Amino acid sequence: MFKQVVYNTYIGKSQLGIINQGGILEGNTKIGDISYPCVILDKNRDTLTWPDYYLMGWFEPASDSDPANFFHILKPWNKIIHHLYITGIPKGAPSLEPYRLDNCLWSSYYEDDLHGYLFQILRSNELLKLKQYEPISN
Repeated sequence: MFKQVVYNTYIGKSQLGIINQGGILEGNTKIGDISYPCVILDKNRDTLTWPDYYLMGWFEPASDSDPANFFHILKPWNKIIHHLYITGIPKGAPSLEPYRLDNCLWSSYYEDDLHGYLFQILRSNELLKLKQYEPISN
């Protein structure tokens, strides 16, 4: 919904450690510098609630020995296991439900003075589907 705003947002707002080529990225790394834009081609869908950007890689959830969650950016692409989706949301939205993805494994939300940012992880073989999908009525 807010592609340019999300592009310039820091990945540290995700509450994930983002690992690229064996090292943790600085929290002030811009999302747009490491991710890909989501393109929704179905003109019958309301694209305002769909994610703006995504990363491909592998999710490592917190454990007893390490309370942090990590997302490893992986290349080559044939080893991709998960996708991290980032959605810009209007500040003070009454609910996050219209933006939530079906079969989400992990999510976090951050809100600054102007916008909200929803981070969600899905398995790479999952279809991108909103939990509350409702087509636009004409």
